[in-house]
Amino acid sequence: MLPDLRMAKLYGLTVRTTSTGRKRLRFGSVSWNVGDGALEVRGDGRTKRVMGRVAQRVYDDIGGCRDLVNPDATMFYAGDGHNHWHVDRYMKTQLYRKSGGPVLRVRKIGFCLLDLHRRSPPLANQPTDRVYWNGACGNSSSQTIAMGISVGYADDYQPLIAQQWIDVTGLPKDVYRLCTAVNANGWWLERNDNKANNYFYYDLRLNAAKNAFSIVAQGRSPCLKSK
Repeated sequence: MLPDLRMAKLYGLTVRTTSTGRKRLRFGSVSWNVGDGALEVRGDGRTKRVMGRVAQRVYDDIGGCRDLVNPDATMFYAGDGHNHWHVDRYMKTQLYRKSGGPVLRVRKIGFCLLDLHRRSPPLANQPTDRVYWNGACGNSSSQTIAMGISVGYADDYQPLIAQQWIDVTGLPKDVYRLCTAVNANGWWLERNDNKANNYFYYDLRLNAAKNAFSIVAQGRSPCLKSK
């Protein structure tokens, strides 16, 4: 019973000027689980601020489960201004000029995975109540962690959350692609290995100097320039 992660449309896009004059493109990002089973990420074997063993727990339809240990995945404590545990690079976001040039990346790398939004109408296997909720991401004394996203639920990173922005100071006026992908590294096993719904992008006609932009296109095709 595997998850199927789906990237929702980015929302709440704004360009804001900081007190030091920097220009930041902010946005919210939501990822849904529309699969047959939960995405559950477990960590144990703690050494200081890192879990030594990170695994995806996969459940079957008769109550059993197994852990798929991922040697590439990381779970770490704190960072991003939040005093709990995070999964490393669950989501990736890039901004790049359509006509060419460097790729800018969001600084946020840590994600606490929770059942924040509930789908209606519900999906098959969708639990009535949140499974991964208060306390799922642990605290400074946690030795083991089990966080995740249940079937029919979504995790949400709002525009004003720490590091949920890309610095666009000094960018020339042009069309840029803002691309976000969930499970971009392919670390988490998904139903039918479906990655087609893992992406969402906007093409933005951006004028950072005036804190202005317009959306000229959007889509769901693979859009990361590099991994």
